[in-house]
Amino acid sequence: MKLAIMKFLRDEEGASAIEYALARRIPNWLSLGAATVAVAVLAVQGESAMGGAPGSVLAAAGLATALTLPAYIGGLLGAGDVKLAVAMALLTDFGTVVFSFIGGSLLAGFWAVLWLAARGSSWLAVWLHSMAWGRHLSAQAGSTRPVPFGAALAVGFAASLSFRASSGV
Repeated sequence: MKLAIMKFLRDEEGASAIEYALARRIPNWLSLGAATVAVAVLAVQGESAMGGAPGSVLAAAGLATALTLPAYIGGLLGAGDVKLAVAMALLTDFGTVVFSFIGGSLLAGFWAVLWLAARGSSWLAVWLHSMAWGRHLSAQAGSTRPVPFGAALAVGFAASLSFRASSGV
């Protein structure tokens, strides 16, 4: 059962990453829908959808909020990024959220390095924009959020779930 839930969540987060990459916006139906289901499962089963204890889920939600809300207030993240992080936390547990943020931050950092390099290099800019996802992920002129953190976080979450599934944790 948990393996099926992991596959569903991984696919949903993949859909979120694709949606965000194409529109640079995380739809409310994905993040709030996942959070609603997560809270319902937690209330009915007494544990998260992935089997996390209520204390671990609460700590994960607190960590997700603590890591994203200040960046949202500072204008570095969108509200969808915050909602997505909290929804992921409510679905899993503290450890998964930590690894999701590590993976997502590494991926976002890699994208930021590419974006900064493309600003100073015409060949890299041409190469990035020639790729289909490069056109969608490139920031608009004057954008304060050139790095798609929500997509990176969703990929980090999917990778964490895949690792959990393969290791049998």
